[in-house]
Amino acid sequence: MAVDSSMNALGQACDEFMAIPSELHLMCPKTSDDDEEDYEDLSEPGDIGIDRKKQRVEEGASRFDTTYRCSLILGFSDAAFQEVQNVFKTRVNEVLTTCSACVRGWHRSRKRFLKYLSEAHADDVVAAMEAELNKFDAERITQGLENAKQFMKTREGPIDQKTFIEEGHIEYLIALYEALCCITYLSVPENRVAFNYVFQRVQERRVLKLGEVLPTMTFFLFDEDDVRHKFATTSWSRNLAVTADDFRWAVKENLEDAIKKVAPLNTPSKQVQRFWEGLCLILHTLDKQIVVQAFGALDVQPSVYQTLLNHMSINSVPNLAIVLKVFCIILRKGSKGLWGTFANFSPASVAEQVFASPAYCPLLSQTKQFALSMPEDENQVGPVAAAWVRPFLESIPANQRGDACDSILHHFLDRIARDSSMSGDGREVCYRGAAEALLSTITAFLSKDFKINASSSTIHTNRILNLVIKYKDMLTGMARVSPRDQANGHISHITLSVIRQSLMLDSRITFEEFCAHHQNDNLVQREITRNSSTIWDAALSILLPGAGQLAKYMLAATLPLIQVEMFRPQKLEKLSKPKEEFNKGLSNTNETIQAIVASLLNGDPAVHTAGVAFIKTLTDEDSRSDAILKLLERQFSLALVSFQLAVSKVVAGKSLWSPQIQIHRCSKDFLAALCDPATGLLRSKQLDQGERDAVRNWWVSQWAFIETALNDLDAWSRLVDMGTMKNFCRDVMELADNLLAQDGILSSALAAPSKDGDTTEKDTKASLAELLEEPRVKCLGMVKMLRLKDKHLVSTTVNGLVKLFRRLAENKIEVIGAALQYIRETCIRNHAGKFRINTNLDDQQRAELLRALGEDEDEVQIVEVKKADARKKQSSLDAWSKSGDDSSGSTPTPSTTVYKPAKHDLKELTPGLNKSLDVLARVKARNEEKARVKAAASKPAAPKFDPENARRIREKRLKEAEDTKRRNAEFVARAQALRGQKPINAGEGSGLQGLSGIQGKDHAPQKSEIMVGSSSEDESDSDDDAAFLAQTSAGKLRAEDASKRAQLLKKQALGPVKKTKIQRSAKDMRARLIPPMDILHQAILEWDIFHEGNDPPKGRACSKVSDTYRDPSQYKDTFLPLLIYEAWQSFATAKNETTSKPFGIKIQNRMSVDKFFEVSTVMPLNKSDKDRWLAEGDIVLLSASSQPLQSPNDPHCLARIWRTTIRNGSLEVSYRLSGRPGPMIQLLVPQAEIYAVKITNMTTIEREYASLESLQYYDLMPEILEGKPSPMLSYSQEAVEKVMNNYQLNQGQAKAILNAKDNDAFTLIQGPPGTGKTKTIVAMVGALMTGSFQATTGTMIKKPGVPGQNQGTSKKLLVCAPSNAAVDELVIRLKQGVKSLNGSFHKINVLRLGRSDAINAAVRDVTLDELVKARIEGDKEKNSGPSERQKLHEEAGKLKEQINDLRPQLESARAAEDRQTANTLQRRWDELKRQQTSIGAKIDANKDSGMTAARESDIRRKMIQQEVLDSAQVLCATLSGSGHEMFKGLNVEFETVIIDEAAQCVELSALIPLKYGCSKCVLVGDPKQLPPTVLNQSAARFGYDQSLFVRMQRNHKDYIHLLDTQYRMHPEISRFPAQEFYDGKLLNGGDMARLRHQPWHQRGLLGPYRFFDVKGAQERGQKGQSLVNYEELKVAMSLYERFRKDNPAIDTKGKFGIITPYKAQLYELRNRFTARFGEGITEEIEFNTTDAFQGRECEIIIFSCVRASPTGGIGFMTDIRRMNVGLTRAKSSLWILGDSRALTQGEYWNMLIEDAKARDRYTTGNILGQLGVPGIQLPPPDFNKYSPPRAGPLASAKEEDEEKKAVLEDHKRKTPQLPQTYTVVGSGSHVPPGYNNYPSGYAGLDDKGEAVSSARQISERPIIHSSAQKRPLDQPGGLPPAKKNPNGPSGSGGTGGFLPGKARPRAPPRPKDPSAMSVLGIDPQGGISFLGLGECPAECPKAARRPPPNPMVQRKKKPADPFIQRKPGRPT
Repeated sequence: MAVDSSMNALGQACDEFMAIPSELHLMCPKTSDDDEEDYEDLSEPGDIGIDRKKQRVEEGASRFDTTYRCSLILGFSDAAFQEVQNVFKTRVNEVLTTCSACVRGWHRSRKRFLKYLSEAHADDVVAAMEAELNKFDAERITQGLENAKQFMKTREGPIDQKTFIEEGHIEYLIALYEALCCITYLSVPENRVAFNYVFQRVQERRVLKLGEVLPTMTFFLFDEDDVRHKFATTSWSRNLAVTADDFRWAVKENLEDAIKKVAPLNTPSKQVQRFWEGLCLILHTLDKQIVVQAFGALDVQPSVYQTLLNHMSINSVPNLAIVLKVFCIILRKGSKGLWGTFANFSPASVAEQVFASPAYCPLLSQTKQFALSMPEDENQVGPVAAAWVRPFLESIPANQRGDACDSILHHFLDRIARDSSMSGDGREVCYRGAAEALLSTITAFLSKDFKINASSSTIHTNRILNLVIKYKDMLTGMARVSPRDQANGHISHITLSVIRQSLMLDSRITFEEFCAHHQNDNLVQREITRNSSTIWDAALSILLPGAGQLAKYMLAATLPLIQVEMFRPQKLEKLSKPKEEFNKGLSNTNETIQAIVASLLNGDPAVHTAGVAFIKTLTDEDSRSDAILKLLERQFSLALVSFQLAVSKVVAGKSLWSPQIQIHRCSKDFLAALCDPATGLLRSKQLDQGERDAVRNWWVSQWAFIETALNDLDAWSRLVDMGTMKNFCRDVMELADNLLAQDGILSSALAAPSKDGDTTEKDTKASLAELLEEPRVKCLGMVKMLRLKDKHLVSTTVNGLVKLFRRLAENKIEVIGAALQYIRETCIRNHAGKFRINTNLDDQQRAELLRALGEDEDEVQIVEVKKADARKKQSSLDAWSKSGDDSSGSTPTPSTTVYKPAKHDLKELTPGLNKSLDVLARVKARNEEKARVKAAASKPAAPKFDPENARRIREKRLKEAEDTKRRNAEFVARAQALRGQKPINAGEGSGLQGLSGIQGKDHAPQKSEIMVGSSSEDESDSDDDAAFLAQTSAGKLRAEDASKRAQLLKKQALGPVKKTKIQRSAKDMRARLIPPMDILHQAILEWDIFHEGNDPPKGRACSKVSDTYRDPSQYKDTFLPLLIYEAWQSFATAKNETTSKPFGIKIQNRMSVDKFFEVSTVMPLNKSDKDRWLAEGDIVLLSASSQPLQSPNDPHCLARIWRTTIRNGSLEVSYRLSGRPGPMIQLLVPQAEIYAVKITNMTTIEREYASLESLQYYDLMPEILEGKPSPMLSYSQEAVEKVMNNYQLNQGQAKAILNAKDNDAFTLIQGPPGTGKTKTIVAMVGALMTGSFQATTGTMIKKPGVPGQNQGTSKKLLVCAPSNAAVDELVIRLKQGVKSLNGSFHKINVLRLGRSDAINAAVRDVTLDELVKARIEGDKEKNSGPSERQKLHEEAGKLKEQINDLRPQLESARAAEDRQTANTLQRRWDELKRQQTSIGAKIDANKDSGMTAARESDIRRKMIQQEVLDSAQVLCATLSGSGHEMFKGLNVEFETVIIDEAAQCVELSALIPLKYGCSKCVLVGDPKQLPPTVLNQSAARFGYDQSLFVRMQRNHKDYIHLLDTQYRMHPEISRFPAQEFYDGKLLNGGDMARLRHQPWHQRGLLGPYRFFDVKGAQERGQKGQSLVNYEELKVAMSLYERFRKDNPAIDTKGKFGIITPYKAQLYELRNRFTARFGEGITEEIEFNTTDAFQGRECEIIIFSCVRASPTGGIGFMTDIRRMNVGLTRAKSSLWILGDSRALTQGEYWNMLIEDAKARDRYTTGNILGQLGVPGIQLPPPDFNKYSPPRAGPLASAKEEDEEKKAVLEDHKRKTPQLPQTYTVVGSGSHVPPGYNNYPSGYAGLDDKGEAVSSARQISERPIIHSSAQKRPLDQPGGLPPAKKNPNGPSGSGGTGGFLPGKARPRAPPRPKDPSAMSVLGIDPQGGISFLGLGECPAECPKAARRPPPNPMVQRKKKPADPFIQRKPGRPT
């Protein structure tokens, strides 16, 4: 049955074999000969993938198994099996001659197959089968080798592997390969003949390279044949990967044979060496697991381990060297097997075998020789003679290392090293080996696996430390070896490690013993003790200068001792002897350790300097602050805990003054190192639990220090000079303030992270509450500082306390009761009107404190005391009695005292709030009621004298005096104890010593020099005042005061408005300049930028802008939502239009700060990428996507850039995010990488919000809330004319200047187009500055209320406008100088504020940046040498270089034992170190004073900025620019602010420049032109697009100053705007028709004014968002062509402007003109939108209206403000292109068209045809026909004359405040006196009413300006002031005269310029004109009546002012 079964199995195997496809390999996974996949490495996918490779490997294994099972066919000789045998042999031989993988697999699995056979067959069958297989292999291998031999014989020269491959005989190589795989084949001598030939011949050029381990490699490794041995060593040297199967097949049997051959001790030395060298190569290729398993499986005796020890006794140095190397490898890779073999031996006895070797000492002596032949590697570290020591000790348990280490040290140091015959190299190896032994042993004791037990394991540890003590001299000597010594530097490193580990082990044992003693003294073993101080002293002995590494080790070793202290006996008991011994040892140790850290805080300068020097040495830094930062970077917890413990010890020692300053300095350094915005570790470091505990304990120690320092301040002030104490007090308070300022950073760092590594807001809040607990419970010391005498210190204290109390309130934490009570007693008066605790607090500070505590500030009484006549202080009862009432004497004037609540004080101080009598009545009633209640309350204290009451008062005073005396005596005794003075003798120091009962003045109780005295001490000084106050009738005085105030207000109503300057506290000043921005930032940063819609997500409810407001709160409630809506729209627009590129950022840290998340990031700085230049205030979109703007579904959020810093080539940016950033928070973790893109900058929005937030602190707040400008004042004609003549102005301009000068609050000046607003502003500046021109350099304007500042001020003006262009135009004018009211001309210091790159180049020289830069560069040229700080750092650098150069010389001298040289160098070293210490101390002192390089530069820059600001008299900036953060740190105030174009800015923008104490603001603008640009339509609907100017104008229309004369437009152009938009009040300048007449006016359609009715069609532009009218495009081009053809000689460059309201039309106009006329056309014609052209002018304007749809309205063309702008830009010609069918839908456009028709200025029909022919030549115009604009519609000639008179009368009535009418100047041939006294070159006024410097003849043609810009101001000059001539001639001729009884003033000189003559009322033709209007001649044609209105337009009742149509209701 068994035979049948075997045959069946064979048959099945044969069938399977025959079924294998021919292309598949039989013994490997390859599927064909071309298959190149690497099936050995299944981790690489290759071309087919890992899964497919694994599948093929499995299939290959199946085929391999089938082939071997089928091989049984070879054992049958029957003919029946012959065919199958032949197929099998053919197929197998084929793969075994072509595939090396199949060959290796075939032979590698032979033993496994035979084992398989042995399980089913007898041994003889197995042996027979093995013989058949060997025979089968031998035939094939022999055939291949013979063929290879024959091939080689036919070739001359060397033959290698490459030759066979190139010749196509790979089968020969495979035959050789198979022979190497088959040891059985090579064991037959005849088989080796061909093999040897081929094997040797193929390696003639190079050694055969094989990639796998083969059996012959091991066999040849121990072979004596050189070729074979070389092949084997080369192959094993390739570090082949050997598996366990490889070892069993290729190594095991051959290695066993080799061991047996070398085991006998008489084996030849060469054979032994070859064996161990071969085994060494094999061990290098095996991993640890295989070594243990494989060597344990070797079936040989003696074992390889025993053989190893046996061969150590051979007296052969080379043999011992290689044996020790193998020993090292086995210890590292197979120590388990080694110690398993030697289980009965102790480790020490094994080590003894090494030292017992007769060749060991010679080996030590030959160290250098063997260092070359046996270099170090990963298994042999160090010389071979000692390299075994560390792995030997590391291979045994820690508790067994002591004995082995002791034995090793004994042999190395006591026996061998002391042998005189031992070489120096040998001794060094001994020292190294000993150090290695100690280090390995001590390290084991310090590992986490070793538990130190004071009762047991310290026996082992103490024994080792005693060995360290025993050999300390050797160790310290080795430690002194220079680390730079190439030969022996490693010895120094190892020894320092031994010292470090020894110190750490000693500290750890000390801690364990301390804990054990606490439980029971018996738990500490005393059998083996140690002397710890000896170890520490040894370490100190080598702590030489420059030994920074050792210093670091010593500092680190002190960590366990932090929790150890001396044992203290209980009362009436003694310590046990073990504890006393412990204390003694600890005391000796602590003397060394404590000096390391505590020296930093030592009050002794020498000790402190030494401590600082130590830390600097440790960190290699030059300054203390940098050293502390580096120390924290390296040893965070250790350094922080050490400092905290040192501070705690000082705090525990009460009243220790000397360390206090050092503690403060170091505390400041530690705080900066932790929290500095740029380098703070907490901003970039993730803390573990231990580090968080260290920070928390440090925080506690800081507040303990502050509390102690402030509590002892009074006592110290009696010992230390007052200046030092004040500085120290200030420093401590600033430290407290700085600590509080960083609570957000600290709380975020201390919040414990969750499992996912994130911290929640809840955790951060809890951490913050825990932090605030310390300042809360320790704030009483700060509170007591309110008694400080120094007012500046008091202010600092109040600010700190207010900040603390508010922080506590925000977190709902209550203030401790003691502090609360103390503040109440300092801030609230008692019933007697006195404070229980006297302080130097003012009432504002008391109110701030109570408000911060949530108390009622009404308790604070603001006291105004008018001092009475000084009374003599009462000195005795008799004197007091004589000072009573005396009817004969004069009664002294009583002090007047007024009490009022603090919150009402603002109303008392601010004129304008209580304007009405009913308000005053309420104030009076309230004051009388309070006076009545107070009088009733104080009724028992009657003014009459009460003897009983006096007795009680005297007893109370005596008792309080005794208490005070006792307290002072205690303070004196305490001070004596501190100073150690001798006892006080009575009278000593006063010359009265020895007199009974007399105490010397030097020792009498003294009042505190730093604190305000208590109530009882100062009561005697205030009793008289208190008694008098109690007898005063407060109600009566209040009533009198209210009455006087009412009278004052009445007087003010009759004259100019004057504002009383409000003296504000420093806190209010800060709140005004730097208001909190949290509300705005929270609202904006919560937005989702991808929100769809015009309104922001979660937008607030909006309300309409009202005319007036009750209070700032209501004002804010209205404007804040509107501001946020506008901000959203600007953000959304910026997002859609941004071109910024996304960039990647890497998160460094994230923390929660003040309700926000602050994320610190770093990004590479690429200067070429401008998109990455980020600035504070930028808003960026953070996203997980690399394309943030295209990925709305990815996590994202908005962030504001909080801070940017450039450091080390990178840009570090801190971002502020909302406290609820959504899913994005999960990505904001350290080291994470996200993406960002810049959206916009919100600086302007922030400044507008800041003005809204700080409005409550504005001096002009009442006027802003009421929307009330100052009323117009009345002036005499003489005063007006004086200003007119001085500045060459018209009456409207002159009156506006006078009002602006005399009125405070708001003055509103409306300047229609061309009325000379700029000229008026320049003249106004001169008028306002009159009287202050002497102060050419200016006087610094100080902030009010700041102590010690000079309050003198100079006049300083701030001039603003919404745009840079408008500001620059004003600066250009102001740079030329101004005139004062008395006519003197002055050059003034003008300063332009703003970014230089956004400012006109013409004014860049007066920008702040340029002036500061010039000053700094000038200072550098003057002071070309380095500063003192720079000199210090340069000197420190030189010293450092010298020390670094000297160090190696000193070390070399010591190593060479050259004492003389070493001593000389040491003295030089000491001198350099002393100098370095001195320089370092100076650098630290410089830093302590705050003068770092950056701060010095910053202070210098700010100082220069302040000087430039001080010297400036007029500062100019945009409205937004006036809110620059620069002003926060500078002392600057502007009482006067002028805002140009004030109607073009939103109201909040106008408030920005008013924050600097403004009490006078002049708003200049024109509400009838375009309003402010507001993007958000919702905000616009609620009135956000209304300016402050318009709101005030709506409330008080009669308070607006109109500039009523225009000097820009031809009268034909101005007629309609003046008539319809300005109600006929806008007049033309004199002779404007003549002045603006141009040659082309004589050509038909090219006159001054014309409307072209273009019948076209409107279409959508390219983007579909705007309109185009192509017919108007054609007409515009035809107009230009006709102009060029008719006027070829006229240069049109800069004279043409084409404007249109629509951008699409503008785009087409520019393109069409460029296509027809070339690119140069844009230099001749300016193309722009109507809106953009506001404020501009041009000779010729073509106005394209575009709208052409007869239905559907005309869009924003209905806005008559835009219409007004478009119609008033032209100077000489305005040509309007429009479609009447569409435009008549607009009321005012319909009126314009009808007016054009009536005036014959209307063209229709074939306009292109009309323009195609030359225009008809017109006759010269009659300039006398032009009449002034009229208020009503045109009428007949008679009506026109009457209307003209009515206009004049109306003009008179419009100025009712004038005492007399306008003067009518005589005409005719009369020449006024003084005419010939005109200055030479004066030519009257130009088109702006400005003086020109050269005379112009009337017949001259006016010069056309080549620029479309406004005419620049010419060289100023003007008329001298006209003197009054009472005897002048009376008026004659004309139609007017002077009023009766009024003397006619002297007439001004007669000008020649027509415009000037017109302004002055002189007709150029000799006639008389009224105010330059001219008379209408008799032949003036009648004007056509206005035609009826268009019936298509539904007429509505015309409002009073069409420009102001919104009238929101007053809010309720």
